[in-house]
Amino acid sequence: MWLPMTRKERSRCIRWRIGWLPGGKPKTCMTCLSSHFTKQHSIQCLQMHKRLKIHISKTDDSLSYILNRLPKSKPSSASRIQWLQVLWPIVCTIVAELDAHQHPTFNLQQYHNENLGQALLTWINPAPPELTR
Repeated sequence: MWLPMTRKERSRCIRWRIGWLPGGKPKTCMTCLSSHFTKQHSIQCLQMHKRLKIHISKTDDSLSYILNRLPKSKPSSASRIQWLQVLWPIVCTIVAELDAHQHPTFNLQQYHNENLGQALLTWINPAPPELTR
């Protein structure tokens, strides 16, 4: 994962890919309060397939499916850039929610960053240089 992102975003994505939920042991789900917040439960409870717009028949783990399709170099096609602009903030929101679920006693405000994924979005579609007069 060499793409531009914050340390927290990178850590959260890597932890998901290697199967580690933040905090180590599964805790009770903060959303439904009736189940342990395991990887499989989190996929269903956080509605990852729906949010990432991936049909359940395509993969059991839609978040890993997207992470596996991140570019290996800076994308140049408009469709690939648009795909990342839509999905990357959703991915960052989901991994932040996973982190928040595993740390329910912490200040939850730290998990709600308005600029989630901004480093990657700026890299793939930088603002045009300002004209000087």
